[in-house]
Amino acid sequence: MRRQKSVNLSGDYQRISKLDRHYFKNEIYFTRELTPELLSMTRMHLPNLSDFYLEEDRAVFISPILEGVTLLQLEGSSSEKVELINSYLNIVREFEPLPLFMQLNLMRPENFYMVHGELKHRGILIVEDVDFDYLPSPSQMRRNISKVMLEIIGKDVSLFNFKNYFRNLPNNTSIQHVEQIVQDVTDIYINDLFVEKKFQAEETKVVTSAWGYINVKFVVLAFAFLFFIGSAFFAFYKSLSFRETQGLHASFVIEKRDSSFLLLDTSFAPTGTFLMGKKWSLYKDNKLLYEGDSEILNYTSTESGTFRAVLQVQDSKENWSAPYTQTFQFVPHTVARDDIEYYAWSQAEYKEGVSKSGPKSLLFEADSVAHLEAIYLEGSVSLHFFVRSDSNRQEKIRFEGFNSGSRVVLREENIYVPQTGWKEISIEIDSPLIDSLKISFPMTNSPVYIDELQINSMS
Repeated sequence: MRRQKSVNLSGDYQRISKLDRHYFKNEIYFTRELTPELLSMTRMHLPNLSDFYLEEDRAVFISPILEGVTLLQLEGSSSEKVELINSYLNIVREFEPLPLFMQLNLMRPENFYMVHGELKHRGILIVEDVDFDYLPSPSQMRRNISKVMLEIIGKDVSLFNFKNYFRNLPNNTSIQHVEQIVQDVTDIYINDLFVEKKFQAEETKVVTSAWGYINVKFVVLAFAFLFFIGSAFFAFYKSLSFRETQGLHASFVIEKRDSSFLLLDTSFAPTGTFLMGKKWSLYKDNKLLYEGDSEILNYTSTESGTFRAVLQVQDSKENWSAPYTQTFQFVPHTVARDDIEYYAWSQAEYKEGVSKSGPKSLLFEADSVAHLEAIYLEGSVSLHFFVRSDSNRQEKIRFEGFNSGSRVVLREENIYVPQTGWKEISIEIDSPLIDSLKISFPMTNSPVYIDELQINSMS
């Protein structure tokens, strides 16, 4: 089939920009194929992704700029190459729930970096050359993997059977999934590199001369002495390591959006160490809002205010950095006249003239459901609101979280609802990724009102 259109990095489908020296922003515009549902699903298969959210016409991926060696630049021994092959295949195997054209883009070798001894996917989806009119086949997947694996193996003669397998892979029509390739590689590894005969041949080697015995004994003693000296030096080094925090720095950048702000960690550790832990504290008008060890901090607020964020990081030697602090003003940009209108409800009932602030509140009766879509919350989800009714009574409030139409969270709370005045309610929910939320009072027999609702998540 003739190619009609390809996608360009700066064209109609995608725009990639650099936030700073630590992060990329990748904006992918929705099409018939690149739907919000597909891009949200893709996000779940990128463990190195820093943040993801949906706008009205596009999905935004924020990915770290990995500092390491790219996959095809890595060199090593035969066993290290086999480890690299396994690491690559195990990562691309996780992409298989996605459409094949998406898998082919994600498995590109330029997307993989070795960082602190671990192979990582950089979390960037490149769609500039996706052909949406041509349906890819498993043969393309096999060709792509074959090319990358042969590049890694190079001229290593000890990996002859691996090379022979990957040379024949494109024409092996019995293989439809990466899982089959992983199993084949495991079989080659067991039956080729580590056959029992090799170990048995080494074990039957016997020292027959006294001189040979003395040499072996001397070598053993020499290694023991060197091990003792090395252990003593290491212990001394560790005893002083708590002083070596000069190269450990905590830092972060703030990305502001219309309705929220995102704190992106840009900390770094001294050469020879790596970051192991972190501690966030977030204040608004000097009131503590959050304290924890989240990888990123994503906060939504309907109110303006002065925020102060503090970050400390810990390196692999268990040293803590000095606190890094930024104070900033945040003003949410919204055309809503009321905080209830701040959220894009797909289904909700309102009550004019009954509110804690603004002109109206959310109205709930026995069959009422307030349905909020395109929210994408994950981790510790916080719901804060004020509630009242037409009489003093106990009510059951129900929260339901959905992912791609399937309910993944159900939480019910009994709360006291007053008739006069508004009662403040806060509820915390631990949740997997949800893309829509329903709120209801299923047992009520008279109207219940909610106002000044705020929904936040910390992942």
